Amino acid sequence: MISFDHIVIAVNDLETAARRYREDCGIAFQPGGVHPGGTKNWANLFPDGSYVELLAVHDATLPTAAVVRRFLERHGDGLFHWALRTDDIEAVAARTGVAITGGSIDSTEGERQGSWRIVSHPDPRRVGVGMPFFIQYEGPRSDVSIEDRRARAQESGTELTEGRLDWVEVGTDPKVLAAWVGSDALDIRVANEGRGLQRVGLRVDGDEVVLC
Repeated sequence: MISFDHIVIAVNDLETAARRYREDCGIAFQPGGVHPGGTKNWANLFPDGSYVELLAVHDATLPTAAVVRRFLERHGDGLFHWALRTDDIEAVAARTGVAITGGSIDSTEGERQGSWRIVSHPDPRRVGVGMPFFIQYEGPRSDVSIEDRRARAQESGTELTEGRLDWVEVGTDPKVLAAWVGSDALDIRVANEGRGLQRVGLRVDGDEVVLC
């Protein structure tokens, strides 16, 4: 099964961006952690487990952070990447012919918060521009019902954002995109102009919110 997992918004300052999106869009973000590639994040949580991630540079000498830094220097805060959740990452790897890699996030104190496996397009700057990566989580987050997620959020004091990811619009080759995603069950739109992730449609407290 393939579903929307999250979108990534690159930002210069996490706290400032979180406050802006809360005021403008009603999205409640919580502080996240640090990735091995040199980035740090804040994220919200929708009841279905999808989310919006704010991503900033933590250590610019590391590879992922260097990519984010270049994006911010060229474009400023904006839509950066997106991910599709799968319950069978091995099947995605077999279908696409791309090897599985791993990812993780730690707290600022160094405690492991989560890990996952991903399949990313092998040529993201040219043929694969705008392509999502596929992700499958490991551990307790891998299979949680909406009801359990609400209960856990209430127990931990985490504020859920009532809503979901509805659609994305991407500037890319539609044939390459269709072949990479391998499913027409999601509302994935091709933009008439631009390259990469152009717009995202969210449902927040019953209202449509469009990020661009």
